[in-house]
Amino acid sequence: DEDVDNAVAGITSIIEPVMIVFLAVVVGFIVIALFLPIVEIIKQLTG
Repeated sequence: DEDVDNAVAGITSIIEPVMIVFLAVVVGFIVIALFLPIVEIIKQLTG
């Protein structure tokens, strides 16, 4: 039982940073997807 707990804790400690990086990439992609059209519109308006 303790071995299982240790294995799960080890796997979790490996997965957590990967998940954080993955979420950061997803959020960054969403932010870029939102801002690029706005920048394009501003460029067209300023001409």
